[in-house]
Amino acid sequence: MTFDDPGLVEYSDSYVSGLLPMMSAKKVPLSIAVVTNGSYSQSIVGEVQGWINAGWDINTHSVSHQYWNPPSTTACDDATGPIPCDAFLLAYVGAGTYTMSITHSGGGGNLTLTTSPYDANCYHSWI
Repeated sequence: MTFDDPGLVEYSDSYVSGLLPMMSAKKVPLSIAVVTNGSYSQSIVGEVQGWINAGWDINTHSVSHQYWNPPSTTACDDATGPIPCDAFLLAYVGAGTYTMSITHSGGGGNLTLTTSPYDANCYHSWI
């Protein structure tokens, strides 16, 4: 079982801490996915360290917990939402004007970034 978002959602850490005795008694493994740069992340560092010390599985859910805003009829606005615009941001900072292209293939297997005109320093492929 996974619980998301301590560090992002206020009091979610208290909720998780309340679940731990029951999870332990029932021998249910729990992975706690912590947002490491959320609004409440710094305030729960001690509690997260306690979870680690107790042997619970802790992972980083993300740094910022941004979501991708799929194409819609509403303008994307990070300030007013409803959700942040970028899942991640890629920016070409080389000289000149380039067009970036991202290709996804293989049913979830490959992600390739290229530029036009081609720049070997900017080519990346994740498999």
